Amino acid sequence: MRPDRISVILVGAGPTGLMLGCLLALRRIPFLMLEKRARCSDHSRSIGIHPPSLALFDQIGLLPRLLEAGNRIDGGIAFWEGDPIGCLDFGALPAAHPFVLTLAQSMTEQLLEEHLSKLAPGALIRGIDVDRIQRTTDGFEISSDTGERWCASRLIACDGKRSRVRAFADIGQQHKSYDTHYLMGDFEDQLADRRRAHVHLSRLGLVESFPHGHNLRRWVAWRPQHGPAAIEELLSIIKARTGMSPDPDTCRMLSAFVAERMMADTFYKDGVLLAGDAAHVVSPIGGQGMNLGWLDGADYAEALSVNRESALRQAAAQARRRALRAARQAEFNMSMGRATPHVYRRRWLLRALLNTPARHLLARRFTMLHLTS
Repeated sequence: MRPDRISVILVGAGPTGLMLGCLLALRRIPFLMLEKRARCSDHSRSIGIHPPSLALFDQIGLLPRLLEAGNRIDGGIAFWEGDPIGCLDFGALPAAHPFVLTLAQSMTEQLLEEHLSKLAPGALIRGIDVDRIQRTTDGFEISSDTGERWCASRLIACDGKRSRVRAFADIGQQHKSYDTHYLMGDFEDQLADRRRAHVHLSRLGLVESFPHGHNLRRWVAWRPQHGPAAIEELLSIIKARTGMSPDPDTCRMLSAFVAERMMADTFYKDGVLLAGDAAHVVSPIGGQGMNLGWLDGADYAEALSVNRESALRQAAAQARRRALRAARQAEFNMSMGRATPHVYRRRWLLRALLNTPARHLLARRFTMLHLTS
């Protein structure tokens, strides 16, 4: 017996899928979300929630809870060899919420899932490993490894950069791994300044720090070569480039990563939409990746409410253009943080950007507002 048909099936319940589910629920679009993991991930690689995304959280009714849990950043200060060279102020930005909120991704996902369960009880099914996808005359049939089956008119891939749904749809992608390496760690915050991000530039390379949660600070440091994550190395880099010494006993997270870029050739093909990391991966320097997935979801929810092929194609094309712009911004961010013989030119460039009217354009770029105008 053929299972009942559902308008939309989403595969994957990370931050992209959960936000899209909330947006679909508000539009009363019937959907089902299938997720392999039994619960939300504890890993918190992403922490920044930018103004366009804050507007989406406001739209779904979750912003007050998010603001209560997160830390508000109203701007940033840049240092060169320990001396301040300029500031960014987000307060004058043309946004309803002119600031960046920092919150561990694991907590953001938890809040989104709790909210989704109120908006669409039973729509999320965990512990489902999508084993097989077949095209039918009027959509798709999805099977799990336990033999369960579902039918849908539309299929949305929110299942990450190794997306099975993207592979099923036979959508190619371009991948690039940068020779750019970073260490990252969360420590208890020793600074009184909880409202500003700090960016330290030097001849030795970049160090960034962001307050998040209620008493943590995330440190991200460029390093010349890849290797295992070592707390001693991260602390040594921070000390050499900033003069600061986070307490190693307060470390809550430590990781090492290589920046990469992936862009799917198209975000829509024959009824299949790609969203979030299934569609695009950009360097995390700048904190755009998770937010891009949410913006994908906003475009797709609107197109699905219209439910015309042309609307879906237009939404997917717009999402891809936005991702390409974000990838270029991420590459600029990385270029400013490497140690090179021309690093002094960057100091003068950054000083000029931060101390002229150009700083307003820079603020728009670092809060992702340039992607929504």
